[in-house]
Amino acid sequence: MPTDPSVTFRHYLSAMVLNSLAAAEAAGLNATDYHALNLLDLTGPLTSGELAVRAGLTTGATTRLIDRLERGGHARRVPDPADRRKVMVESAGTPEGLIAAARNA
Repeated sequence: MPTDPSVTFRHYLSAMVLNSLAAAEAAGLNATDYHALNLLDLTGPLTSGELAVRAGLTTGATTRLIDRLERGGHARRVPDPADRRKVMVESAGTPEGLIAAARNA
């Protein structure tokens, strides 16, 4: 009996969400922080505004997110080399621990 493709896709999406939540937990992070680190790893440095848009957060929530990531040693604020008035957020190193946690999740 054929399965409706939309049902199969929804099952796939549910599995991906659960995997991401388990990986975040294994890395000792909440899902939002884990998602933001993944964005920084995939895109490179972003302004806090760009990170907010990509993560779907308000600017205030993004400021608190960056503060948490900095306290945890996962990210840092750095001056934008092209515009001294801007501050960029970058990953504070390779996310090997996060990748290992995701593999073991």
